[in-house]
Amino acid sequence: MAKLGFPVDPSREAASPRRSYTAVLMYVPEAKPGTYSLGRFVFRGEVSWRWLDHGSLARLAREYLRHLGTNAFYERL
Repeated sequence: MAKLGFPVDPSREAASPRRSYTAVLMYVPEAKPGTYSLGRFVFRGEVSWRWLDHGSLARLAREYLRHLGTNAFYERL
């Protein structure tokens, strides 16, 4: 991380055995205008993107953004 310009505090890393993960959603435009793919970043197992759904941006936002900051984000998505 230091090579990328982010400050690194090794004492903080060593002091906390628990990790905190940020909920991350990604909306990717598809070839069809007005259509998007929605993915969420998964930190467990093989760290990667999990694709959840596709459709209009309005529908995806209405359906999925309400889960950010809740346990439902990790349990259902």
